[in-house]
Order: sequence, then C-alpha cells, then structure tokens
Amino acid sequence: MPIAKQERKLHVKVANIRQDYLHKESTKLAKKCSLIVVDDIPCKFMHRNKKLSGISLDLGIGMFKSMLKYKAVRAASTCILARFSFNSFRNIRNS
Repeated sequence: MPIAKQERKLHVKVANIRQDYLHKESTKLAKKCSLIVVDDIPCKFMHRNKKLSGISLDLGIGMFKSMLKYKAVRAASTCILARFSFNSFRNIRNS
C-alpha cells in the first residue's frame, strides 16, 4: 500500500476518534448538567497563544461548542455562550 494512502487512512481514523470523543463528552455534559456556560473565545485568538493553539486545534473547540448547543437543547438543559471580552482572554494568556 502506498505511503500516501496509509497516511490518509490514518488521518481519517484520528479524525473519527476525535469526533467520537467530542460526541461522547458533549452528550455526557448535556445529560449531567442543567446549565452549561462556555466562554465564546474566537478561535483566531486561541491560535495566537502557544499553550492554547495546540489544544484548540487538536480538540476542535468550535465543533465541541456547536455539539454542546444542540445536545443541551435535546437534553432540556441550557447552554450559554458567555460573551467574549478582551479581559478574560488576557487573564488566560497571562496564566
């Protein structure tokens, strides 16, 4: 099997594992908590921070937020996206 094909299959496998993990965790949170509050930090700001860039890219934070929103509705819980403020981002960046 050519290396490019093996690499493509590996990328698909990793993407499927990541998506499965996000689905499981968002479902668990939506069922367990009646109120979920998520800070709505734009991904472009997270990518500027060395500590947060790997986390946000690896875990798919944007996808996780959207999953939480629709699963919270299905589970009759509330999901609030807290408004982004520069001060909250500055606190994260300095820690």
